[in-house]
Amino acid sequence: MSRAAALGSTFLALTDHDDLGGAVRFSRACRESGVTPLLGAEITLDDASHLTLIVENPTGWGNLCALLSRGRTESFRGTPSVPWSALRERSAGLVALSGCPRGRIPRLLGEERFAEARAAAGEMKEVFGDRFHLELWDHRTHQEASLCADLRDLAREVGVPWTVTHDVHYADPAGRAVHDLLTCVRRQATLEQAHRAGWLRPSGEWCLQPPAEMARRWSHAPEGIRRTREIAERCAGFRLLDVPPPRPSFAVPAEYASADEMLRVLAENGLRDRLPEASEAHWTQLRRELDIIRQVRMPDHFLVVWDICRFARESGILCQGRGSAANSLVCYALRVTAVDPIANHLLFERFLSVERPEAPDIDVDFAAMDDRERVLQYVYERYTRSNAAMVCTHVEYRGRSAVRDAMRVLGFPATQGDLLAKRLDGHASAATAAEWLEMGEGKALRSVGLDPAEPRARALVKLVSGLDGIPRHRGIHSGGFVLSGGPLGETVPIEPASMPGRTVIQWDKDDCADIGIPKFDLLGLGMLKLLGSCIRMVREGRGVDVDIGRLPMDDPAVYAQIGAADTVGLFQIESRAQANFLPRLKPTCFYDVVISVGAIRPGPMMGGQVKEMLARRRGEVPTEYPHPDLEPVLGRTHGLALFQEQLMRCAIVVSGCSPGEADKLRRAMSRKRSKEEMHRATEGIREGMRARGVDEEAAEKVLGWLEACASYTFPESHAISFALLAYASAWLRLYYPAEYLCAILNAQPMGFYPVSTLIHDARQHGVQVLPIDLAVSGWDCSLERKCVSAVCVSAEVDGAACDGVLCGRAEADAAESDGSPGDALTHSRTQHSRTSSPAVRVGLRYVRGLGSVTGGRLRAELARGAFTSVADVVERFPSEHGLRALASAGAFRSWIEGGPRQALWTVLGELRARRSGGPLAPAEPSATRLPELAPAERTRMAHHVTGFDLDGHPMRHLRGRLRDLGVMPLGDLRDDARRNGERVTAAGLVIVRQRPGTAKGFVFVGLEDETGRVDVIVPPQLYARERETINGNGILAVRGRLGREDGVTNIKAETFFPLRLDEATEIVRSHDYH
Repeated sequence: MSRAAALGSTFLALTDHDDLGGAVRFSRACRESGVTPLLGAEITLDDASHLTLIVENPTGWGNLCALLSRGRTESFRGTPSVPWSALRERSAGLVALSGCPRGRIPRLLGEERFAEARAAAGEMKEVFGDRFHLELWDHRTHQEASLCADLRDLAREVGVPWTVTHDVHYADPAGRAVHDLLTCVRRQATLEQAHRAGWLRPSGEWCLQPPAEMARRWSHAPEGIRRTREIAERCAGFRLLDVPPPRPSFAVPAEYASADEMLRVLAENGLRDRLPEASEAHWTQLRRELDIIRQVRMPDHFLVVWDICRFARESGILCQGRGSAANSLVCYALRVTAVDPIANHLLFERFLSVERPEAPDIDVDFAAMDDRERVLQYVYERYTRSNAAMVCTHVEYRGRSAVRDAMRVLGFPATQGDLLAKRLDGHASAATAAEWLEMGEGKALRSVGLDPAEPRARALVKLVSGLDGIPRHRGIHSGGFVLSGGPLGETVPIEPASMPGRTVIQWDKDDCADIGIPKFDLLGLGMLKLLGSCIRMVREGRGVDVDIGRLPMDDPAVYAQIGAADTVGLFQIESRAQANFLPRLKPTCFYDVVISVGAIRPGPMMGGQVKEMLARRRGEVPTEYPHPDLEPVLGRTHGLALFQEQLMRCAIVVSGCSPGEADKLRRAMSRKRSKEEMHRATEGIREGMRARGVDEEAAEKVLGWLEACASYTFPESHAISFALLAYASAWLRLYYPAEYLCAILNAQPMGFYPVSTLIHDARQHGVQVLPIDLAVSGWDCSLERKCVSAVCVSAEVDGAACDGVLCGRAEADAAESDGSPGDALTHSRTQHSRTSSPAVRVGLRYVRGLGSVTGGRLRAELARGAFTSVADVVERFPSEHGLRALASAGAFRSWIEGGPRQALWTVLGELRARRSGGPLAPAEPSATRLPELAPAERTRMAHHVTGFDLDGHPMRHLRGRLRDLGVMPLGDLRDDARRNGERVTAAGLVIVRQRPGTAKGFVFVGLEDETGRVDVIVPPQLYARERETINGNGILAVRGRLGREDGVTNIKAETFFPLRLDEATEIVRSHDYH
């Protein structure tokens, strides 16, 4: 767009093929560049011809959306087609141009079918009247010159005006190469094949031209340029913001007079149910929110969300709203959110206000993706498929996809492109990939057999660079959808989704926000699945009902655990950054957890607010406030604003503005604006401060501080919602560690750490983990209700011996309780409850290599009944591939002694007997006794086939050798005798590699051994030098300086060297974020 403005263009039309996906961004870019946008599309008719349509008014917009939606949804995917009959019905408000050379009329003229061309022109004139024009172009080709002459003759014959366009496909001639590449990708062809087929344009003429150049080219026929301007002026009055956004409609039962009345009754009843002793402040706030919702006419919006959450609860699906919706007491009363906004001092206007009447997004998390799918299915059925569609995502080229596509188009073998792409960081941008290809005189290119000086290799670098920021394809948002009271495709463009029975709009969430389209987010959150599963197991196994909404929030044991960064597997507070922050924060109350969730974000960390807050909290520097009156607002965060709601309250306190005006200020400050625009946006606040006696200097100081904070603050309501789940996960893991481990293993993949670390950590907390065993394992991990502690098994508890099965005293205690969390807490604090914790049996889902089809067959057999013998397994599950995987994982341990190698020999013998037609009998001990694997080899195999080794940590096999080399156990790094800055050498299994965007190029490597974990800080220069060593090895030794501060231990790396466990190179599949 900047190119068009630089060339002096005053109007620009967007007419993508059968698509309006770029309309919102195009309109915004035009406004910012001072160019007037025209919106339209080049549609494909049912005879495969093209026709250009430009929107004249809101009616035309609705008709164009309807035509494109029909062309997409009623045609074969990827080949949109609009029936001529539909065009007749939907022509109002649209200006039609005859199109490019592939248009119906130009094509007929090119084939010298002049009579048919005249008839087609007459038909278009009949449908569109004076809104139809024949379209001419000049891209400096002989074919076009001849065709344009015929079009002008036809215009005179049939009395239709003609106009001039330029068919722009890229901003300048340099963009031609990338456009050709994208054409080849779409056609699934190489450049050579595309040239031979005539799919590529012959020159770079299909770019933006200056108005003066267009006037020069058509100086012999200036009336064409004049008519072009007339069309532009005719259509320039239409703006997307003039189109009323789609709004949901809720079918109100006859017992209510209106949607407003139904919402009021539900909210009042809900508040009484949730807070039987609700304060007057609650009731006053509820009435105020309902009044605002009535004023902005959005009761249907809230009723739809209430209905969705009602369905989820009645279906046994755990759900919880989050984000700015948690500022609403109405949402709390409707059981959409779990946060009481009055008790947590939240502001409704951060969510919705009269000053900002657009419908807010309401985000609701559901316990699992399959649960979310059930809810989405309900939405489609309840509100009809024609009125609902998912929001899309625009997936841009990243480094790997750019390298693969560019190499394929240039004619390189796909295997070579894949090999090169895999050597690139998975999150690298296309621009970074292009730089990487040129580094070290083309070292990366040479590594896959390419000569950097070869022309195709040089072209590869340019093409990869040119793909940076270019959309590659359209995806589906993880949970966002739009609802309308009528057919959605008549307001926004929709198309079929990849998932059968689903539709998706051609705009993403930012596009929807720009033009005020309300979006609902129904998201799958693994932590809710984990919590729901854990609570169910506690209830079924221990007879205790846990309500995460009523947990004791003042438990010092929970805060001690969090403050020690003992947070592996906990929601939001388990990451490396949190593990470094929490020991310094030393949380003692729930709001400290809220701070930890809100503070460890890019903005506060890069802006230095996190370090400043910790220093103030410890008393190292004084706590200062931008204005004395702000202490009540900022006291809990020590004079710093971490949250958006704090900014709003600050504006209210110092200026007396309304909450709605404060939210407008927050939104204004969060966007880049000129000094003049910012002064206008803050004028009302300035006047309020003057009226309150705040002098000009102090007012400017406060406003400057507010503007600086606005760039990094986080929604407090969102932080509180997530902090509730973080605390609940910490409480459950502390008091029910076996159930928690079982739940988190069944909820994978999720979280920061690999499964091996989750199991290792749980075992350090006293959880017994039992191996995979076909005789007892189900598909999922399960609990075995036995007292596994030596305290119960070999001694007496309260004077009576335990018999080794589920201890009756735990059940009796639970039976005597009233099921409240307080009783659960009291019981779980007893020694007996800890020692009677069940064991976790690993499920067959952790046998790698089964695959989805074979794994599905195994699950089906498990549903039929448990396996009883080797012969039973082979009879019911005769998959050699599957049996090999099961035997390697030790799954036959109840029936076959001697380890995986012996099991594999025996089971394959049974399978051969079955295939030969011989009788199958219970397996007898094999006469052939194979030697067992060496311990290190057994560990390597265990990690290969399951991802973990229950016999012990892999590093134990290296301990003797490491001791001889002077490499210390990681647990020793925390010895009080160790000094900060001391040079140390340590080693461990790589469990995490991370390169945050906020870390200025630093890389963090998490190492683990049998004694503990440590983070290794890798400077950018060291990472560049030893990148292959760091990324290519599963066990690393590091030499560097010990860092010890405020209870946090790390190593500042100076050099790395790899270690091997026999032939193992990658023992654990680390979680990499770089």
